[in-house]
Amino acid sequence: MSNLLQSLAAVLLIAAIICLPVVFSKRWKLPRPPTKLGIFAFVLWFILHSISFGSTFKHFNASDELILAYAGTRYLVWLVLECPPSLGLFKPIANVLRDLLFWLIFGVSLVFILKTHGGLDLAPLLTTSAVLTAVLGLALQEPLKDFFAGIEIQIDPPFRHGDWLEVGGSSGVVVNMNLMDTALRLVDNSLLSIPNGKITDDSVRVFRAGTPVGNGFSVSLDYQLPPGQAIQFLKSILNSNIRVLREPEPSVWIGSYDDFSIRYDIIAYQDDVTTYARNDLKSELLSQVWYALEREGRSFPYPVMELSRWRPIPAPNDPASLLDQDKLFHLKKGWLFKGLDDEQLDFLVANVRFVRFAPGEMIVNQGDQGSTLYQVILGQVEVLICTPDKPPLSVALIGEDGLLGEMSLLTGEPRAASLRSFGECMLLEIERRDLQPILHADPELLEGLASMVAERRAALEKLSSTDAENREQGILAMMRKLFA
Repeated sequence: MSNLLQSLAAVLLIAAIICLPVVFSKRWKLPRPPTKLGIFAFVLWFILHSISFGSTFKHFNASDELILAYAGTRYLVWLVLECPPSLGLFKPIANVLRDLLFWLIFGVSLVFILKTHGGLDLAPLLTTSAVLTAVLGLALQEPLKDFFAGIEIQIDPPFRHGDWLEVGGSSGVVVNMNLMDTALRLVDNSLLSIPNGKITDDSVRVFRAGTPVGNGFSVSLDYQLPPGQAIQFLKSILNSNIRVLREPEPSVWIGSYDDFSIRYDIIAYQDDVTTYARNDLKSELLSQVWYALEREGRSFPYPVMELSRWRPIPAPNDPASLLDQDKLFHLKKGWLFKGLDDEQLDFLVANVRFVRFAPGEMIVNQGDQGSTLYQVILGQVEVLICTPDKPPLSVALIGEDGLLGEMSLLTGEPRAASLRSFGECMLLEIERRDLQPILHADPELLEGLASMVAERRAALEKLSSTDAENREQGILAMMRKLFA
């Protein structure tokens, strides 16, 4: 009868231990307790507790107590180490440290239970096997080094999942961290496993995911370009690229005065930490520097100790290879210049020029004051509408012989949209000063241009006849004031 009462009391006690944490965890929003483990341990204990293994297998008499000790240790860890951080009593500890404490407590319980209930004393075995300990210590030297390095990394992590890590000549995104090694996904999408001991021994460079990453490189420019102008020239290219962050601001310094050029060191910041993304942005910026130099009539410096100057063969679509008749051909195709006679077109041809832009390069920015009109010769130009706190919205692609920026040129209004090259493109650039002498000599032409611009705007904006007429008068007034 006493054994039955003891068993019943044990059942009630274990049921309370299993059920009460569930109730408390729901009420106080604590971490979920190991309920399934507790139920399984209780059922297994109930079965084994009723079996007597006798003296032959007396060590198995401790099996039911070991099961309870395992489940009890797990509940103790949950109560002492997992619940208090949820209540704000202290910060959460690393998972690896929690697991080590669990196995330490259970190990002590294992030795005690085997000695008291199973008649097996493990203490002498653990303390007297000096030779075995030495052999195991030598064999496990490297694994233990990686193991403890993993503990150090887990407790005070210098990097997290998703960070870009450079260590021992290898670099990649951290995809997995455990006690023995850290896995990186490299640029070629392969996985590299690095022992934790190597990470703690070497110097580690970490690019934190979600924070701006500096992209540093150098550009050499000619001595004929003054350093102040060169720095502003490079900064304008950096600021016009939408992938370069505005905060932190990109920077340009004079790196050194070399034999044939001045080296400028550049750092631009971007969001993506991967090497592929940094190399891609670097390549894009260097390409845009080349095109911008060409539009300025400059080139990258070359050694000056040559006997005769090398005259390069013009590349396909090189603006330098196009002639005045090419300009005249395209001007005649532009709707804005249909009212010009041959003499006026010849005057305009002598002043306008062809320019090229790199893929993705900003041509003009919305809101800027502009005095330039562009006619697309080759490629396409993307029209972007920019609104605060939103990415630019692409509204149109302008192809060959399309005109862009006529309102800014003729009326002085700010740019209504941003323009970006969609792939490499060549444009015909017409400045306001190129048209001004023509309009001074022929005032009636001013009214014709105002009429054409107003008619085109009315068609685009679907204005009524009255609104279109008012719009034409307004454009004409602005043009007269601007070209007076």
